[in-house]
Amino acid sequence: MIQCPPSFRFSKRNVDNVRRFLGQTDRGGTKLAWEPRGNWREHLEDIKKLCHQIDLIHAVDILKSRPAVQKETCYFRLHGLGPKEFNYTYDYSAEDLRRLREAAIETLSGGAEEVFILFNNLSMLKDARAFDKMMRAGQSIDSSAE
Repeated sequence: MIQCPPSFRFSKRNVDNVRRFLGQTDRGGTKLAWEPRGNWREHLEDIKKLCHQIDLIHAVDILKSRPAVQKETCYFRLHGLGPKEFNYTYDYSAEDLRRLREAAIETLSGGAEEVFILFNNLSMLKDARAFDKMMRAGQSIDSSAE
């Protein structure tokens, strides 16, 4: 997982930098997820091209945006909800986790073979355990079924 800071803004030069650096990295068969930040989300076509050209997984917070390209492996990195890009003190509600489950199932139904989910917040262990329990229980996605 490679994360670029928001200060690494989208530009033709930085597209070339990503292509040169990540395209020449010897991965030894390891899959590489890339999380561009800042204004990159305004340039999804360029992200899509880079992901195809140098075999990257576009890592996103699936509760906020969709990846520019879906591959056989998807990586969702959750940073909490709210008005800011990151909210590390956020506790995911049961409804949030149902939305996450729905997004993961939709992604798998859309052709992905595997989905990795990382909770990147202070309550990550609690939230991950609650999500795992929900997935194992096969709870209905439909909130009206409760």
